[in-house]
Amino acid sequence: LERVGKMLSKDYPEEFMPYAMLSAVARMTSDQDKSLKILKQLSKLPTSDPKIARIAGQAKGQLKKMEALGKPLDMKFKALDGSKVDLAKMKGKVVLIDFWATWCGPCRKEMPTLDRLQEKLGGERFDVLALSIDRGGVGVVQEFYDEIGLQHLQIRIDPTTRASRDMKVFGLPTTLLIGPDGKELGRKVGPAEWDAPEAIAFFRNIIDKHAN
Repeated sequence: LERVGKMLSKDYPEEFMPYAMLSAVARMTSDQDKSLKILKQLSKLPTSDPKIARIAGQAKGQLKKMEALGKPLDMKFKALDGSKVDLAKMKGKVVLIDFWATWCGPCRKEMPTLDRLQEKLGGERFDVLALSIDRGGVGVVQEFYDEIGLQHLQIRIDPTTRASRDMKVFGLPTTLLIGPDGKELGRKVGPAEWDAPEAIAFFRNIIDKHAN
């Protein structure tokens, strides 16, 4: 598919289909270097044709996501006692950051599973960091914690939503997996059963692979 796409793009540079074929290769290949190379080429396509312009735009968006995965995150917020929390100082462990709010139904449903995940795996090599963006402050979050009996997740808040904006979080809940070097390993938009057996096995494998 890649060979045919390249050949056709040279013979028919104004046609949409060859670039669509290359875009498919970039999405499907497990070779990240190949994907990166193709996406860079597609991102530079002329935008006079709407269909080709759409492919160029998609390539640029995918490039931004891939670049974000390789950059250490710079994130600061407050803990329950008002002290500042700096993600950079948590290097050395795998961190699961969950952006949530008490007014978010799916968030409320998944929070107990994150609490149990922290109970099972939290420690020197792994931490679950639940970051509330509630503008009502600590009181609203504490009331929710007391209501459903959360015991293992520390209360952390970012009422300004600055951290979520910086991390390009556009929906709740959104969960980021951060490696010991402070770089994003991946993210999930939407709720999950974080303490399911397969999830526990997944995180143990990540911890063994990345944390000292």
